[in-house]
This record gives sequence, structure tokens and C-alpha cells, in this order.
Amino acid sequence: MLTSTSALPKMVRDALMNLASPDDIREMQMHLDAALENVTEDTTQVDLEVGAEPDIDWSTWSEGVEDLKGKGEDELWSMLGLSSKRLPFFQEFTDPSGNIDPWTTEGTQWLKEETKLREPLRPRWHQLVGILRMLEHLFAGRAVLLMDGVGLGKTLQSLGVITCLVMYQEYHQRHKEYPGCFSDHPSGSIPALANIIVCPPNLQPQWTREIHHYLEPRSFDIIPVAGAIHTREPWDKGIWGKSVQPISRRIVLAGTQAVADDGKAMYEAADGRTGEPKAMVTFDRLAPQSVYGRNYLLVIFDEAHAARKINKLHVAMRALRDKSSGMLALTATPATTKPEGESAEITLPGISAKIPHSAYTDCMLRWMADFRKAYQRHVIRRTIDSLDSDGNRISGLKPYVDRSLALKMYPWEYESLKRQAHAISSEASGSANIHNASKDWLEMRSCKLDALAKIVTHHLATDNACVLKVGEDGYTLVPDETAPRDDPETRGSQPDRIVVYSAFPSSNFAIQDVFRLFNIDFVAISGKTALAKRAQELDKWRSSTPESGPRVLLLSNVGMDLLWSAQDDEQLRGRIYRYPQRKSIVIYRLLADNTPDMFLSTISFAKSQIHQAFIG
Repeated sequence: MLTSTSALPKMVRDALMNLASPDDIREMQMHLDAALENVTEDTTQVDLEVGAEPDIDWSTWSEGVEDLKGKGEDELWSMLGLSSKRLPFFQEFTDPSGNIDPWTTEGTQWLKEETKLREPLRPRWHQLVGILRMLEHLFAGRAVLLMDGVGLGKTLQSLGVITCLVMYQEYHQRHKEYPGCFSDHPSGSIPALANIIVCPPNLQPQWTREIHHYLEPRSFDIIPVAGAIHTREPWDKGIWGKSVQPISRRIVLAGTQAVADDGKAMYEAADGRTGEPKAMVTFDRLAPQSVYGRNYLLVIFDEAHAARKINKLHVAMRALRDKSSGMLALTATPATTKPEGESAEITLPGISAKIPHSAYTDCMLRWMADFRKAYQRHVIRRTIDSLDSDGNRISGLKPYVDRSLALKMYPWEYESLKRQAHAISSEASGSANIHNASKDWLEMRSCKLDALAKIVTHHLATDNACVLKVGEDGYTLVPDETAPRDDPETRGSQPDRIVVYSAFPSSNFAIQDVFRLFNIDFVAISGKTALAKRAQELDKWRSSTPESGPRVLLLSNVGMDLLWSAQDDEQLRGRIYRYPQRKSIVIYRLLADNTPDMFLSTISFAKSQIHQAFIG
């Protein structure tokens, strides 16, 4: 039994420190009252067609919002019933660098000061479209699968849905109708329930930061859930019991492992082929301290592809779906690239499709048509190349430069590669740590390491440096004068920084040695780096300048839970190629010619046709 605040996990301590006080709640209620008055005045003047299904041919969906393409921002705000053109409970300003925590005293004061660094916090056109379409689906009782590409703001849209629902509930209590285009909706009032966000444990701190970034300080209380069920206190004795917020302004933030463990302890799959949950005899005893001890308005399931197979998380999330009024699943990669088990499945809680098994992968594209049909009324999917109502790219980003550098290996490297292949094939146990033990490994990787050092030193030496290409000899790197370069007036004042992604962490030691050899200051983060240490290293990288600090970040297996593929590549690229990035991004792919590099690159990206067949 924990007896002191200092003994609590940091996530719990932070949540306790950020619980809203009665004064905070009174102030927030005053802001909400003022916003509701504006909603009332505005919606009486809007002449919109309400209460009807969207006029869209769902069978041919590509983005799931085709019918909203012609709507401008003003019309979207009116359809949402938000005449102030601000999302409820959202901050007015933001720190685009993400270095400021607006829920701290210093952060709140920073955002109040009229500095050139702060920027107005305004959702982009596609985010308003996403929020509106998700609300339409939820009002119609449909689960939603938000598959926007990385960097398009799925978090903002999800929080926007939560805050709109809270505001709509308050509005309905006063006016017995909903605002905007939902005014003729026949359903009753939105229940006064908390919302729950389920995400991988390593993303819980990130979700907390995003909530702080977007929402006004202490407008919602965050209730974290982590750890084994027997270590948790009952709801009324934990953080929930200490919160004085209205229940609808509480967000439960639960890790997928905690939810899966709760589900395993309290549910079993009634049918192993469908994953339908059946409560066990332990339910009544364990419910008071589990995620199933409450009902929820909305379940938001981040990284939902983790439950696409019938596993314990899938059963647990289906049970949690039964405890909620609506469900929103977030993922950019719902489709597998091969048959799994006895069938090919894309089955998410609240949305299901199941196709008979076949061993022939060429059947997969035909099956995708059936999957698309099952999902046709649930999906929202935009990419960085999608267009807004004015025909501009919704990302607001400049096109990126993508360079695959096919490098010739040095003669001794080919000989080394042959020796390594022979050593591996003759190693009976397969347990030798060849990568760390063999000098030949360093030699084999030298063409890539040499190129990496040249690329990094070239771009650190001068901001907005010319893009490099492989010279005619296949070994040297030379400037490509034809490649586009940024206009210095529009690329911002931040210095250029570099991210190096190593797909194989075992090669990191060689990369780091090369960086030290060339006096390149860097920080390194891997999947094993502790969260606190990870945040510190990222802060060093973000705050670096040409004069001091590490401007190079070495990543390996951080938040990358997919195989090397086109989807994996999209997730990695989206870590830096996202709004409000002002610079053109240059992506280099280092490939050793006449090696398996070329084959793996081709076949891995060819897998994307399965994914593309599903998303259209």
C-alpha cells in the first residue's frame, strides 16, 4: 500500500498536481457560459440542411470526407455551431516548438506575453472537416476509424471531438437541442460521462503533453491508469475520488497493457474466432479498481492496429467498447500485408471484417474490396498530399526531396561480405554476436558510414545546403545543383537539424564512433532509452544552435512497431515532416549497390500495394 505522495509513480504525481481546484472550475465554467451564449446567437442565423445523412457514395470512399470538399472554413465553423471560430476549451495561443508546457505557471505566463514566438492556435481546414465528420458518425451511432497520415493532427481532432461533445451536452441541457447542423438530431441528451483514451504505455506521457499543449490549463482532469490491476486503488479512493471536476470533464488515460491485463482478468472470448467478450465470475470483485468500473462517453483507441488480430487486447477493447457510447480508433496502418493464422483479418472493436483463408497472396488485393465494403461508413483517411477546399495541400508543407543513394561498395567490402555470409552459415548455434565482435562488420558498412559522415558534415556546415547525389564513379557525393532549395525569407530562423534513423540498433556503435571521429555532436535514443532520459535528449536536440548543442539525433526503434515497409517509412517521415514545419525536408536513403539492400528496399515498398488497396 502506498503511503506517501513521493512513493507514487511520476505520472500519478503529475496528475495529482494538475487536478483542477474549485476556483479553476468556476473560472472555466464562466468561459463556457460565455461561449454557449455565442453559440445560441449564431446558430439561429445559420440556414443549413440538418438531420440528414451526408450525401456521399460510401462504396467509392477514398478519404471518407468527399462531400465536404466544397465547404470553406466559415461554413464548417457554422456547421459545428461555433461562431467564435475556436474549439471549446482550446488554448488561444500555442508554442509551435512544443517546448512550453502551458499548464505550468511559467508556460501560462509565456503564452500571455505578446512575443513573436507564440502563434494563434487554429485548427486547419482538414482538422475541422475531420472533427465534423467524426461527430456525424458518432451521432449516428457508428464507430470511427481515423486513418490520417502521420503529422496531420489526429490528436488535435480527437480532443476536438471530446471538447465539442462536452459543449454540446451543456448546450442541450439549456436549449433542449444541439447547435449547428446537429440541431434537428432526434436523439436525447449526451450522457454526462468521462472519456477514456487507450494508448501504448510509452505514449501516455506524450498524450499528457498534447492535452496540455492544446487545452486550457485544468479544463479537464487527467486520470492515468497503469500497472497491474491488484496494485490499483478503487476509483473512489484514487485520483478519480480526489477530482472535483464535473465527470464529463475528466479524461481517463489508460495504457494498453493495463487494459489488456484488466480484460484478461475479467473477460474471456466467448468465441475464439470473433473475439466477442464474455464476463467471468471475477468481474464484480475486480470492477471497482479496473477500467471496467465505469461507463464512458467516448473510447479513443490510439495505435488501434495492435488489436486487429484476436488477441487479449482485442477482447479487452471490445469489452470496453460495450461500456461506452461511442468509439474512435486511431491508426495509419490497419491492413496487414500477409494472411494471418486461419484467415486474413482487419478486425477492430466496433468494426469487423472477416474473409475465408487462402494461401495465395495474389488473392489479397481481391479481398481488400470486401474489407473496404465493411469499413465504408467508418473510415476517415487523408494524407499529406490531400487537398483542401481551395485546392492546396492540407499539410501546408513544402514538397520534400527524397534521395536513394545507391553506393558502390569498396572491393574489400565485397570480400568481407562473402566471409561474413560464410561465417554466419557455419555458425551452428546462431548465438554469436557477429555485429559487435567482428572487425569485418565495420569494413562491410564503411561505404554507408563514409557517406553518412559526408552528408551530416555537409548539412551542418551551412544551413539550406545543396542536396547531395552520387557521383559518376559511384563512390563520391557531389552537390545536385538542380535540386530545389528553400527561400531564406520563408524557412524560419531555426538552424538545420538532422535525424539519422538506424533500422538495426546493433550498428549504432559504428555510427556513433564515426560521429566522434568527425567531431559531430549528437544524442542517441533507442527503444530501451528511459522516457525521462528520452525527453532530456530531445530537449537538447531541439534547443541546439550552430554554436552549441547536438544538432544530430540518432534514432533506432523508437515508436516504430512495424516491419520495414512503406507504412513504416511513412511513420518515420511523419516525425519531422509535419505542420508547422517550414523548411523543405531532405530524405537520404543509403543503399549498398549489388547487395540485399536493393532487393529489400524494392520488396518492402512493394508491400504497400496491399495497404493502398484498402485505403484507396
